[in-house]
Amino acid sequence: MKNMELGIVGSEKTTTHAIKVAISEWQGRTGVDFRRCYKVGNEWRHTQKGIWLQPHEIKEAITFLERAEAELTKAGILK
Repeated sequence: MKNMELGIVGSEKTTTHAIKVAISEWQGRTGVDFRRCYKVGNEWRHTQKGIWLQPHEIKEAITFLERAEAELTKAGILK
């Protein structure tokens, strides 16, 4: 599978730092890459900071993100 950028978490218009989400290959394996990135002009460049999830880890990570969303909403931090 080819590398595929899925999107950027954070506002592209108001920030110079964000998180790029992509499907990527690493050491011959395909997974989902969450990479810290920074803006230079109109281009986003990634740093070495990030996390790479294997396909079997994605559903569990989604479950934890949904739990975090529910807890932050309950606490009034997220609306």
